[in-house]
Amino acid sequence: MYKYQILIILILFQLIRALFFINGKSQKYLLLSFFIITIPFEFSWPIYAGSYKTVGGTLGSVLNVTIPLLLVLIMPLFGWKNKSNIKLTYWYLLVGLFILISLINPFSSLKSTSLFFGIFIMSHSLFFIQIFKKMLYNDIILGFFDGFSILCIIQFILAICFPLLGMSKVTTLFHLSAGDWSTRMDSRVGAVGTFVHPGNLALFITIASAFFLGCYLSKYKKKMSLFFIGLNLITLFLTFSRTVYLSFLVDILFIYYIFLNAHKNIFALNNLLKFIIPLVCLIIYIVYYSPVSDIFLKSDADDMLEARLLHFYMGYQAFLSSPIIGVGINSHLEYFYFHTNLFNTQIIDDFLWNNPIHNTHIIILVETGIIGLVSWIAFVFESISKSKQEIACRKRPILAVSQIGLLMGICIYGMSGWAPLSSGILPFILLFSFFSIQFRTSPNKLKYLKQIR
Repeated sequence: MYKYQILIILILFQLIRALFFINGKSQKYLLLSFFIITIPFEFSWPIYAGSYKTVGGTLGSVLNVTIPLLLVLIMPLFGWKNKSNIKLTYWYLLVGLFILISLINPFSSLKSTSLFFGIFIMSHSLFFIQIFKKMLYNDIILGFFDGFSILCIIQFILAICFPLLGMSKVTTLFHLSAGDWSTRMDSRVGAVGTFVHPGNLALFITIASAFFLGCYLSKYKKKMSLFFIGLNLITLFLTFSRTVYLSFLVDILFIYYIFLNAHKNIFALNNLLKFIIPLVCLIIYIVYYSPVSDIFLKSDADDMLEARLLHFYMGYQAFLSSPIIGVGINSHLEYFYFHTNLFNTQIIDDFLWNNPIHNTHIIILVETGIIGLVSWIAFVFESISKSKQEIACRKRPILAVSQIGLLMGICIYGMSGWAPLSSGILPFILLFSFFSIQFRTSPNKLKYLKQIR
């Protein structure tokens, strides 16, 4: 792998841009852009690895020093003054409460990995807080746009190299296991870009495209935003990720639906029917009658469905053991290992024991219980509702549109995968959620919004 050589190149790239190509303008956005670019590379330095039977959960069982933690430590050296105040909402307190519950949860088989999850969340939150306090809205949006633009170009180039040109070497440049996942263990090929799995890349493309669509609808760098959406479509196709093909389609159409009907009750039956019926017809056409229908019908779909159903069964049995508070954040695999007696059937497939449950919502249910799942559902509905209100007020903030696309994308993809909770995707969710909430609740948000119109 060449991850750390790449890290040096990325640092030099941003420094050169700051010194020679950005004259008379604020350079602060380059720091946020740098952080965004580094997310899928998953740069980390292990400082503690306990002796465990499994990887614990979606974030693994190793305590790492990460990029956001390092950036928090060096930011005081820049001497940037605070531009605004932070206002933490009850969602931050709720996440902290769930982490605390996991640390004292008597059903948890591995409390240390819950602590690692808490440190991961805390380091990212501290970095976001510093960014929010020291940058204005236009700097932050420019940092988003710059970071996602560079990442999307990199993903496109790597997707052309593999699978289009067959240069399989590029799949292991950043993650050794990506080489195996790029061929789905020899079942079919797909681009992985700088990620570890084609599904992760496809989900990132969905998130990035939602952001660029938000920029386009907000009339911010419209031509460039449209260009990157088109570029992302090519990259998405080369991942050959069936689930994300459909989730991308639903996501983009849902964003337009919300945007055009922001003043209406989108959950009214007649409005839902106007959206759902055409969407179902389109999905049926794509799956059964379109030129890409073979991807859905003539593949390993049956085997993957069987494996997922077994995983769901294992999750259901674990949920029954602790239905209220779950078995502990980032620890359900360890719980499986020490409670094999829960499973009436003999499950010998190593894939099911060594990989997190392939359903993000079930993972949340198993690890945090009913209260966790209800909180997650409430967060999704509240965020979409409040984002819709912002669009209805004709403010058309980029982050409001982007958050709708983000949440819809991960909700749909999350029904068949755990990538939203992985270290290569979770920071994007934290990033959009943090800044969307902060600019929504900031008393000075109108001043920031006017700067970008």
